[in-house]
Amino acid sequence: MDEKLTLEQLFEGRLYVNIWDKEKEEIEGVMTESDLRTFARCPYAYFLKKHASMTRTPISAFAAMALMFQQSRKSLFNLKDENTGRLFPYQHRAGTGWKLAEEMTAEELRRYLAIPDPKKFGKALKGKWGYFVSNNRYANRDIAWSYEKQRFAAALHLAKAAKHYHNFVVDNGAPVLGFINDMETIRFEGNMFNVRFPEIRRGMTIDDPTLWGFNAADDFEKPRSINESSLVTLRILAYCTLAHDMDIFRMKWGVPDELAERWDGKTLHLGPEVSYRHLNAIADETTETRRSEEDLDRFRRAVEHFQQEVSRERFYPNPKSCGSCQYNAIDLLGEAVCRKRKKGAAAPVPAHFFEDDARKTSAHISRDSIRLVGGIEREGKDRHNVAEYEVTFREEEGTLHARGNYDCSARGIGMEQLMIRRMDEELQKATNQTRMPVSHDIGWEHNFEFAGQKKIAELLTELGYVDGKKNYSPNDD
Repeated sequence: MDEKLTLEQLFEGRLYVNIWDKEKEEIEGVMTESDLRTFARCPYAYFLKKHASMTRTPISAFAAMALMFQQSRKSLFNLKDENTGRLFPYQHRAGTGWKLAEEMTAEELRRYLAIPDPKKFGKALKGKWGYFVSNNRYANRDIAWSYEKQRFAAALHLAKAAKHYHNFVVDNGAPVLGFINDMETIRFEGNMFNVRFPEIRRGMTIDDPTLWGFNAADDFEKPRSINESSLVTLRILAYCTLAHDMDIFRMKWGVPDELAERWDGKTLHLGPEVSYRHLNAIADETTETRRSEEDLDRFRRAVEHFQQEVSRERFYPNPKSCGSCQYNAIDLLGEAVCRKRKKGAAAPVPAHFFEDDARKTSAHISRDSIRLVGGIEREGKDRHNVAEYEVTFREEEGTLHARGNYDCSARGIGMEQLMIRRMDEELQKATNQTRMPVSHDIGWEHNFEFAGQKKIAELLTELGYVDGKKNYSPNDD
């Protein structure tokens, strides 16, 4: 594990390299919370993040959903007065008192929000999703889908999340204008950090509305919940640091001067008065936590571990994170963005991969083997192979024993079923031609005990396999 790998060895000659810009970021010496989280989940994903051009890689549908929800929240605060209409393209104030959204009561928010009705806000986001993903692209990147009907399920989830977020705003007040998805930089113990505030509300609350539950996998010690998260510690640290250093922030956030003065980084780093609240918008569940000085040691260890491993260029893959990794995706050429992902991990794919008439197989028959190649082929487009299934024969006591290896870069889209059916046909042809019985062991654990295995198991039962094995006999005709 101590072997130092070169960039070429790590990247294996893949494209998308933009090393100069990424190295420039490192020279500037600013760590981002995204860097820390990505490295903790998978050091190799961090390497790809720093040296891969994201504009050329697909974006998963889940990531596109999260990005749309993040960007759409702010639109709710483009206020509109029913008496005067909207006077500016983006209107910050409304009402007789010409109030900011964060100054409004629940009754005023229901009246002046861009879309006062929560159900209509949900429908608006649902329609926006349908419009933007109609060509299978979002944020100038191709969308990779996890299952065939995901675009429709995603629209329903976004509508539900938007409705719940609207209710959350009315119940808890609007966030402080200018601090929605806001990025700030702080210095802590000689290091500089870029920290993102999803939302800040008066009353010393950092709010983190996301579509799903809080992801606690953000440091190498693997916290079990939001209460141990180093990300939360970093954001509260940034809040207290900025409130102490910046008068304007203190005023906007409603932090008393005498309290902020205590957060001087000497007497106190983390104010126990500051709360961090996470909203699971789809489930409509909130979780709240706070921090004390004791929590800083865990954060310090996370930063030290990150710096040491990066300095030694220890960018090794973590197979446990493949399921949720942004680089576990299939591009338009049918290739995995990450070449080191765990075998059998299901990966999001371009939309046309789900089209039945796009999936093709071809057979290559020799005396001692059958080799199938599965690919995706659209009319007028080149074929891109994504699967290979090779079975070899061994004759023993008058029976051909067959066993093979299957591999596919796009698991779970139906290619396995197509290849198994085709192999079943070819094995029957082989026994008919040789007039010898064939015993086939499909190698379940090695080949198919991965994504989509339930449907594969059902198909094998239909074809006559028992415990992954099937015997073929020549047909009488």
